[in-house]
Order: sequence, then C-alpha cells, then structure tokens
Amino acid sequence: MNKKYSLLVFALIISFCAQAQSNLIGLTKARYDGSTDFTIIGDTAWYMYSGTNDTSNTGALAYDSSYLLTYLNGFTTGNLSYRYYQTMDGHNNIATILSQTYDTPSTSWINYQNKQNVYDANNNPTLNLLETWDNTGLVWDSTRKTMNTFSGNNNTIKIVQLWNTMSNAWRNSTKDSFSYNLSNSVLYHLAQTWDTTNLVWVNANQYTYTYSSNLVDTSVRQIWNTGTLAWQNVTNTMYEYNANNYLSNTIVQNWDTVAGANIWVNSTADTVTYYGTTGNKFQETNLRWDTTFWLNRTLNVYTYDANNNALSDTTYTWSTANSIFNYSKLKTYTYNTHNQPLVYTTASWSTTNAAWYYRTTGSAANQDVQYRYYYGSGIPNGVNTVSKNNNSLMVFPNPASDLLNIKIDWDQNASFAIEIFDMNGSLMRRWNETPQNKYTKQIVVNDLPAGNYIIKAISASSHLTQKFLIVR
Repeated sequence: MNKKYSLLVFALIISFCAQAQSNLIGLTKARYDGSTDFTIIGDTAWYMYSGTNDTSNTGALAYDSSYLLTYLNGFTTGNLSYRYYQTMDGHNNIATILSQTYDTPSTSWINYQNKQNVYDANNNPTLNLLETWDNTGLVWDSTRKTMNTFSGNNNTIKIVQLWNTMSNAWRNSTKDSFSYNLSNSVLYHLAQTWDTTNLVWVNANQYTYTYSSNLVDTSVRQIWNTGTLAWQNVTNTMYEYNANNYLSNTIVQNWDTVAGANIWVNSTADTVTYYGTTGNKFQETNLRWDTTFWLNRTLNVYTYDANNNALSDTTYTWSTANSIFNYSKLKTYTYNTHNQPLVYTTASWSTTNAAWYYRTTGSAANQDVQYRYYYGSGIPNGVNTVSKNNNSLMVFPNPASDLLNIKIDWDQNASFAIEIFDMNGSLMRRWNETPQNKYTKQIVVNDLPAGNYIIKAISASSHLTQKFLIVR
C-alpha cells in the first residue's frame, strides 16, 4: 500500500473509531498501478455514527453521516465531494436524508438534496419527498414525490409525481399497480406512464407471475402496443428448483413474431448446482439458444469458507474452436475474524502468460479493481448472523452476485415483513411472510446494482437487521 493511501486509512480509523459502533467506517476503491500495488483512483466513502442506533439489532441504516472523497492525485479538503446525514424515527425507519456538496472556493458545504420519508402504523413507507436546494433563492425546491398505498403490508399502488415549475404543481409521472395471492406473492404488476396531453394513465409494461409452493414458476413481460392498443409479449422467464427449493435453472424466452410465428423461442439459460444443502452455489453455467440446441457461453465456479463467506468466483468463457472453457475473470474475497469483508479484488486471465494479472487497459468495466473495507472498534455487526433475544437472521453468500439466501429463526411463530434498502435509504424490495418460526428463502439479486445493502426482518415484537454486499 502506498504511503498516501496508508496515511488516509490510518487517519480515517483514528478519527472515527471513537464514534463507530463496530460498523463500516471506510470504503476505498483502487486499481492496479501497473507495477507493484493498488492505488486509489475512485471516490472513497467513510461513515460516522453517534452511537444512538442499535446497529447490531434494529438500526435500519445505521450511519448518522457519511462522506465521499474524490481522489485527484491525492486527498485534500479540496477533493471532498458529498456528505450525507440521516435521522431515524422511533421505529428505526429512515426519516430524513440530507446530502450536501463541497464547494471548493468557499471551503464550505452546500445543501444539495433532502429526502423525507413517512410511514404508516405498520412501518410501510407511504410517502417519499425529494427536494433540491436552490442556491439562488436559498430554499428547498420540490422535485419528486413517491406515494405508496398498502393493503395490509402489501404495496398495491406506487405513484411517482414530478414538480412542474411552470404550473407550480405536482404532475403525475409513473404508476405501478400490484396484486397478490394469498401467500402475499406478486401475481400481477402493471406499469403505466402519465399522458400529459389527455391527462390519463397510459399502459407501458405488465408482468404476470405464476407460483408453485410459494416459488415463482414463470414471469411474463408484455409491452403495450399503441398501434393495436393491445398487449404484446416480450419475454417469458421460467424457473426450476432442486429438492431443497434452491433455484437450479432459469430459462428466458423471447416472443417470435417473424413470419407470423407468434411463439416463444428460447434465448438464454442459467443452470446452477449447489454444495449439498447449504444453498451455496458450486457452479453456474450460462447458455445461449442456437435455433435447435443450447450453446455454452460462460461458467462460474465458486468457493466458500466454513462460515459460508464467498472466497472466490472464477469465470470461464467457452471456446467454440476448442470446445472447452477457458479462464476469463477471477474475483477473490477476504474477511476479518468477525466475517466482515475486508478486501474484494478482481483479476483477468492472460492467455499469453497463462497466468492471472491485473488489467489496467481497455474500458473501465474491463479494468480490474480492488475494494477495501475498514471498521470501527467494539463488537462488530457480524456479516453472516445477527441475533436478538432468541431470534436470528442469516444471509449468505456475502458478498453475493446473483442469488442471496435468507434464513430466519424466530423464538415463536410470527408473521413478518422483509425489506431491502440501498445505502441511500431507498427501499428496493419488500414482501410479507405468513406466520412461521423457521424461514428459508433464496432470492434473485442480479437486478440490483453492485454495492452495500441492508436487509430487515420485521415482526410485531422484533426487528432484525443485516448488511450485505452485491458485487459484479
């Protein structure tokens, strides 16, 4: 590690350890310097805590403030980028998030955005209001409003409105409507947009789901054809499971309208095998349909430690010339003694040298990176399991890429909700479960962007919270 990097990390840890409650206090992104080490090339984030939130059990997003520091040939106050402050309500829901930008000429922080959240008696988020700071008028300007309607704990309608500066009024933008089965799984999702000319909602997309034993079997996406005023098929996704109810095969089909065929045609498939009953993936094969048969595309092989932490993810690509899989990409992970991630590194395969190396050329997406995580003192919030009284929540693998396993033990039968937030406090997923005390579920997370997330399990008597990381 270079001297400048070391000094920064040391300063972060010394400055924030007194306030941190065994939480993530620093996150750095680096790329290989082409010689001997990784050097920071991207934004660095760190987090501070007041100690008022019980982060090991009930805190939703535990930090009170966080900072982004832009790296421009060194770290100085002039390279400060953003900082965030958040407050929690009496039920540990995120009430407000204030973001500010650093103004270099005046060496001061300037308001940027303010988010306000309102919840109902069941802690369902009913209103999210986004405001943007007006530097000229020195006031908050309304920007976006999201309103959610719930039936019980099921989100049935979500309406997004944007502020119209011409009329000084809210204007509808998008609307999502949901219906559920008796197990609280989504059966139907209708997405609409607002027609500003005719002042009506216009169909855009609809999604239909089928289930067996509470496991999704199919999901069909259709788009609204404005010419025929009818729904038009787009994709059909079929899911298969193994004996332990872990997703083992996903097949995506496209709707073929060529020459009036109007049939579903295979497109891609993902086949997964597991380590016994652990729920950890052993390998995953991605295939492409070639008119009459499946063709290999990529193969991923995974390893884990005894605590279900992911240790490596090796990607192979299929060689049609040699009919074999060749090395392509390697992701490795290390952890501290509390199962918290410390270092995540990617590497590329050199066919010339037949060895792994750190790629520094090509597009940013193809260059290799390294993320390093730093924590405060005290009893850490374990990445794998968090417990409160006799209740516990476990998520693995952590980090995850495509699938995340959730295991919850309640001390007695309880109905509960599960929520997933990103680190900006945005609710990414929410669903409800019927009364039970032993719960396992595997969810697909490959649609979530890489980054840190919070998962919450909320019953009438207890809240369990856990952090997890998604990498690509």
